Amino acid sequence: MDERSELARDVSAHRKITTQRLARLLVQAGFEQDTGAVEYIVYAYHHTLFRRWFSQMTHMFAGASTAVDKDALFFVMVDVWHYFPHASLGDRCPAEIVDSGETLGRWKTKPTKRATR
Repeated sequence: MDERSELARDVSAHRKITTQRLARLLVQAGFEQDTGAVEYIVYAYHHTLFRRWFSQMTHMFAGASTAVDKDALFFVMVDVWHYFPHASLGDRCPAEIVDSGETLGRWKTKPTKRATR
């Protein structure tokens, strides 16, 4: 087996584990177990806007009916960001970009602003 397919398999396995950890965290917080909404938000956010996305996620969990461990939230959210795909990275995740030997600098583009009326 070549190195690229092994790295792709590792990313896929880590994404599955991260999805399970996220589902558990959502249940602990009193949300539905479905991770689809969080996955969509990661996908839609430009990959250079981690701080904004992370702030949104911590606010969401802060407003939950049950408190969750802040350290667990931090580690799960960092993995969610790095192992779930982003539209701005051509449907790939940051871990896939780095594992392929590319640098994220190549992808360091500014998000496009929506036209205002």
